[in-house]
Amino acid sequence: MVKFPSVQSMFGQAWSAAKRFPMTTLCALVGTGILIYITHSKWDLDEARILNWTKLIMCCELGLCLFLAAKLFSESRGSNAVKEVLLQAVVLGALVCYYFSIRRFEDFDMVSITRYSIYMIAAHLAVSFAPFIGRNQINGFWQFNKTIFLRFVLTVFYSTVLFGGLALALWLMDELLHIHMSYKRYLYLWYVLGILFNTIFFLAGVPRDMKELDTDTSYPKGLKIFTQFVLIPLVCMYLFIMYAYIAKILFQWSLPKGYVSYLVISFSGLGIFSLLMVYPIRHLDDNKWIKTFSKWFYVALYPLLILLAVNIENRISDYGTTVDRYFIVALALWLVCISAYFLWSKKENIKVIPVSLGVMALLVSFGPWGAFSVSGHSQARRLEKILTAEHILVNGKIHRLSMDFDNFNADTAREINGIVEYLSHSNGLEYIQPWFTQNFDSLKTSRYSYMADDSIMRWMGLHSGYYGSNNSTRYFYAKDNGDGNAVNVSGYDYYSHFEKYYDYRDTNEAPDTSEVTYVYACNHSYSFSSRGANKYVLKLEDKIVATMDFTPFLLQMGKLRDTTDGDNESIRIPNDKFVWEMQVDSVSMKFVFKSIQTEKKGDKYIVQSIDGAVLSKMK
Repeated sequence: MVKFPSVQSMFGQAWSAAKRFPMTTLCALVGTGILIYITHSKWDLDEARILNWTKLIMCCELGLCLFLAAKLFSESRGSNAVKEVLLQAVVLGALVCYYFSIRRFEDFDMVSITRYSIYMIAAHLAVSFAPFIGRNQINGFWQFNKTIFLRFVLTVFYSTVLFGGLALALWLMDELLHIHMSYKRYLYLWYVLGILFNTIFFLAGVPRDMKELDTDTSYPKGLKIFTQFVLIPLVCMYLFIMYAYIAKILFQWSLPKGYVSYLVISFSGLGIFSLLMVYPIRHLDDNKWIKTFSKWFYVALYPLLILLAVNIENRISDYGTTVDRYFIVALALWLVCISAYFLWSKKENIKVIPVSLGVMALLVSFGPWGAFSVSGHSQARRLEKILTAEHILVNGKIHRLSMDFDNFNADTAREINGIVEYLSHSNGLEYIQPWFTQNFDSLKTSRYSYMADDSIMRWMGLHSGYYGSNNSTRYFYAKDNGDGNAVNVSGYDYYSHFEKYYDYRDTNEAPDTSEVTYVYACNHSYSFSSRGANKYVLKLEDKIVATMDFTPFLLQMGKLRDTTDGDNESIRIPNDKFVWEMQVDSVSMKFVFKSIQTEKKGDKYIVQSIDGAVLSKMK
């Protein structure tokens, strides 16, 4: 029977844990305090302070695992106080360096966030093997990780129940006793329980004596049942499905689907996790099947890894290397090595799994061999090939597209835009900077990466944004004459704002006719709905009172465009022309458009959204 700790013992264990792991506890305390502070301030702080607080929270989160791993390593080595403090100081120094490596909000890009996630994974893995570095205590390693895993599950259970109960109490005080409870009170509660309590309660259950763990042969019966009758049967079922899929694609002689790589990686991870769960009992007389299953599982992985290799090689040859594809290749190579190790090695040292995975995570995060450098070079080469073929890149320099963009292949434009967007988001613009006379340094100051994409595309004579199937986006805008597009309401009695959006399908030009917008004019509410591409109807009490066909209207507006800015994407119309006047029974209406977004198909504009105002008066 599970014995739940009393309140007194919980406080005692919490104090002991805080004394044993002071730096880890300090990280949780500081992180909780910062979150409470910025929530209390409603994030109404200057940019520099928000940046500093955010960086400090990230360092605290990373420090939770790193300080814990350092402490466990020191304890396992029996290090004296001086050596322990020195090791903690090294960890602190690494965190300080990471803190100062992020200098601006613009540094929070895809690369920095992905790299931080990799560091977090490596730090968690370090906790799993830190006490056993240089120790041949395989059983102790398994028992230690079993203990902290079960402790983590118990911690999450306690935190969730406590938060649910206390949050309900706050709500009842607000609802029944009318004691106002701001939403911030619930956030404070979550911060305290989800971070501070969670950390200390978990630390209270971290084992002390690693030698004793190595002699512990206990094995939870529930874990055996769960693994033997749930996890392993699931692995077998997935294995059967994957092999059936291999047979199907061989029979049809077709390429595997793109997401198969993720399925193979996930399935392999589940299988390895299942085998780790039953590792201590594999040699027992009634469990010898586990060893046989383990051997054949690693053998069975190789055909799946070949399937993965074919799939990822096809994607890379077509679209180049990205960070995601790089990680898949790295994990596939890791699986090949791990499978070979457990097939041929007699030691079966399961510490190899987290250690090798942690080392690999660190290696792929930096350097010319790292994910970001390799993917950046690959996408730059892919872009170079396309631009050279389109005569936009000549002799290593960009030559602005001289032809009208309307005649440029939309699929090629979409592909170019996708690569530029990827390089911009992945901090890879440095690989294409030599092609341009413009300096990219000014683009790095922008917090909004799409602005950099847009600038680079325009320097090539193209435009950024969404590209439909052989279409290109066109925006009709009311030209600002210095009055901020103020609407002249002279001669009308009523004014209302008007917006219309719908889900456009370029395959059949069939908008969602069930979406209804309302037009308010002279105290009447008219429903405005689609009846096909560019066709709309106005209804009053389910009676159609007017129809609007935007096809001739937009063609007429296109002839009025202001071409002085050389912008192929935007069509700017004089304010007094960008209107639609109509008579509906006794009501005179005037639609004054601010913008209309369209997709250009040949010489036709298909409406996607409308924004403007409606003026009305009684006749």
